[in-house]
Amino acid sequence: MRRRNGQAGSRDTVRQALEAWRRSGGGRGRKIPGELWASAAEIARTEGVGKAARWLRLDSRKLAELVGSRSSLPAAASSHAFVELGGVELREPEPRMLTIA
Repeated sequence: MRRRNGQAGSRDTVRQALEAWRRSGGGRGRKIPGELWASAAEIARTEGVGKAARWLRLDSRKLAELVGSRSSLPAAASSHAFVELGGVELREPEPRMLTIA
């Protein structure tokens, strides 16, 4: 059965990967690998969090957090040590205030 945007194949692939992980010693109390969460988040973005969580047998709250953050990469991989913003002005008496132009 084909879903919108051709998601049926990838959805089934993710489900099979999760089932294989569970059979090989994963399961309750074990952390699901990040790449499986990332794949599940992609499915949830197109199919909806609740539907994807039921289909993949995942925690809907964690899946919703991943979808809401729009980033399924680990924090270390997605963070940068320095980000330059053009047009940023720091004002004195309130150094906490930023003006971004």
